[in-house]
Amino acid sequence: MTSEVNTRNGLHFLVQDHLSTSASGAHHFRLMDPDGHHYFGKFQPGTTLGKLRYQNETMAFTHVQDDELEGIVDYVDRDDATHGVILELVEGTDLYAAIEKLLALPVEEKIALLSTVAHHLEGLHSGNIAHGDISLRNVMLKKSYENELHQGTHRRITSKDVLLVDLALASVNSISPYWFFIEQNHGLSGSWIYMPPEMLHSKMSSPAGDMYSFGVLAYILLYGKEPFPMEYGIDHVAYLVKKSYHLPSPPPLDFNGVEELVFHLLNPESRHRPSARETKEKLYEAL
Repeated sequence: MTSEVNTRNGLHFLVQDHLSTSASGAHHFRLMDPDGHHYFGKFQPGTTLGKLRYQNETMAFTHVQDDELEGIVDYVDRDDATHGVILELVEGTDLYAAIEKLLALPVEEKIALLSTVAHHLEGLHSGNIAHGDISLRNVMLKKSYENELHQGTHRRITSKDVLLVDLALASVNSISPYWFFIEQNHGLSGSWIYMPPEMLHSKMSSPAGDMYSFGVLAYILLYGKEPFPMEYGIDHVAYLVKKSYHLPSPPPLDFNGVEELVFHLLNPESRHRPSARETKEKLYEAL
């Protein structure tokens, strides 16, 4: 990566720091414009899948209506075939990195956090956008709440403290260049433990699939473990879910129906899962 980035619309940025590299090979950078403002640059490798992830993300961003999602600034098409998006820089951490602190929160604070994620999913789904990769790593806590979490304070979290990130596996109106390629090549993609069982057949992200992934995230946050064993990979998980749907029996939450809600979110039949709006309302009622 060179020290300078020029965007499609003529904006100019300096590369300051390499922040991380995702499992898919995307590189994340902190950028600065000539006025000293900082931004987040996400650059996909110049491979077929990298280009398709880029196309997916740019397509999804043009349809996003939720202002509390990460905001796109511009696009980058480089001579070395690397493609990227420039986003507003939001300081914070993901749920995966903060999981030990989050697991120590009272149950009602965990439910409040889950309600904010459901709120953002409702925003996506109302625009016919499926995220496609909901996981602990793709839900971000903003810096202000992260600091309070580490200080041991328990202010009630709000939707403005939380962001959904990474729309590279999204679909819009059930259309996705990335998932079309995956289906044609008989592949799988995404975070395995969050992958809905129908993904083995449909090869397309969907709002109902997002809710299954959200159910896995909720189970981990509420019970401190994954709902299904992973010893044999996604095929074994799909078999367990489709053929013998028995969730492990964790200690009951006894918290206004939340345990039953999580059970319904993990239903192997997508048509029986509650929507993001229904889930949000149930979580609000529990509080």
